[in-house]
Amino acid sequence: MFGRALVLVLAPLALACLAAFPASSSADVGPGGWGISDDFHVPRISLDQTFDELEPKSFRLNASWQSLADPGYVAQIESRINEANAAGRTLGGMEIAVSFSVPPQTWQGVTLTGQAWLDQVRPFIDRFSSQVEWWGPMNEPGLKGWTFTPSGASFLADISVRLKAYLEQSHPDDRLLSPDFNDHYNADGTLKRHHDGTSYVERYVKLFDKAGGQFGSAVSWHPYGAVRRKSFLSTDDLATTLSATSGAGLPVWVTEAGAHVDDNHIPGQTEAEQDAQVRWLTDTSSGLASYDGITRMHYYNVRQEAKVQSSTCGPEPGFPWDTGLVRACGDRRPAWYTWCLAARQGDAACYDDSPDAASWAPYSLDVFWRGYGDDATIYRRFWDDSAKSAAW
Repeated sequence: MFGRALVLVLAPLALACLAAFPASSSADVGPGGWGISDDFHVPRISLDQTFDELEPKSFRLNASWQSLADPGYVAQIESRINEANAAGRTLGGMEIAVSFSVPPQTWQGVTLTGQAWLDQVRPFIDRFSSQVEWWGPMNEPGLKGWTFTPSGASFLADISVRLKAYLEQSHPDDRLLSPDFNDHYNADGTLKRHHDGTSYVERYVKLFDKAGGQFGSAVSWHPYGAVRRKSFLSTDDLATTLSATSGAGLPVWVTEAGAHVDDNHIPGQTEAEQDAQVRWLTDTSSGLASYDGITRMHYYNVRQEAKVQSSTCGPEPGFPWDTGLVRACGDRRPAWYTWCLAARQGDAACYDDSPDAASWAPYSLDVFWRGYGDDATIYRRFWDDSAKSAAW
């Protein structure tokens, strides 16, 4: 069942000093349900130690449909997958999911057909099937543009059927994900609706379903508007909509969600505000991670867009999007620690190499935590802002 979870919360005073660590609950997002989604094109920068130490159990990326036949682009995808797998804690790496970008409506001078779409993705799937477990037909087709129309929903349904059939025939161990559905909010926090009263998500998902669209083994969800507003409205709307489709009862994967920092989408938003939104996103007691039926959470993305063609480190000037957990030059933002604690089930080793970040309140209390990986150091933190460390 997909819907709001009923959670019993206990808050004894004796545990108040542990309030910064997410409490366990009956949420469906378990220890294996935390992952990362990232599209930065230089994986040695974005998928570095700050990625590894989050210990993601799955990695999701978008692949540019138009570029799938470009050897240079394929090599870039290979390097991203390799970097992600290098952080895997199990033999063979972690689970990988790929979603394809929205294609052009006209391709090679003619209207794009479902068969032409499949012809473009088949060699790519064949190349990476041994490394990728999950395939989604399209990233955010319901955001805008030609795919966000009744005819676009029909095209999407057609390619989902073709993709499912191809996987079953040629790569039966691989699994199909639904298209990546995204939410739509008005500025006042209400859901965007059509003139007939149906929400943008409701109409699009139902058009996809009525055209025979295949939801696969899990429904992919991008609730950026929900995270910004700490709102369940759009996810409630998705749950209600799915219950009347062939996707009813499927688990929901949040394959992208993030909180912005002072970019074109939310100018002026601070890192503290980003952190508060990520806390809501990861809260397994009363946040989005507590939602019944959501079984995986992927944060998008790891690092603020960085200048890669410059001799000096810094953010890419004018880049319109910043939901990074890490600043351009590698400094962890507060939200990085919040996500780390959720993904690693409250493991205080998230604070290795940054012991000053362990102070949350002016209580007279010492905190100890062990270093990460091959770091055998035990760190000690005083609340009066002094710090010591000693190898025990």
